[in-house]
Amino acid sequence: MEDEAASSPPRGDDAEKKATRKNAAAPVLVYAPWSQGARKQDEEIQKKLETTDERRLASIVSGIGAFETSGSDDWHQGSEVFVKGSHCLEKLRELQRCLTRDNPDSRRVFMQLGQWNVAGKYLVPIIQHYSEDRHLFLASC
Repeated sequence: MEDEAASSPPRGDDAEKKATRKNAAAPVLVYAPWSQGARKQDEEIQKKLETTDERRLASIVSGIGAFETSGSDDWHQGSEVFVKGSHCLEKLRELQRCLTRDNPDSRRVFMQLGQWNVAGKYLVPIIQHYSEDRHLFLASC
């Protein structure tokens, strides 16, 4: 007994705390059935956020402008002409911000704009019809 006491360092409160920390088991994550409900709730929240983002993006795109049928003269009667929206420049800048903030891994905004063919339906007509407006032209490029 005396040999053990002589060979081991004196045990104080600090030494006991260190020994219990070494022997303490690391926390174990246990899959609990109630976490499945939380996971479903997180998925629902994510879907709502996605639909909210999609609605916001649709609002931005629809504010850029639209095609209208012209009936001003006989030559162009019935042809569609792109007419910019009243806040077209602001919407284009907001669209640029959305693309800048888009997640580089998922590229959700970029993919959605591609599905809607925003470049072909909105940006190219702005470049074609409003090339004299420098700010609008640069914002659409």
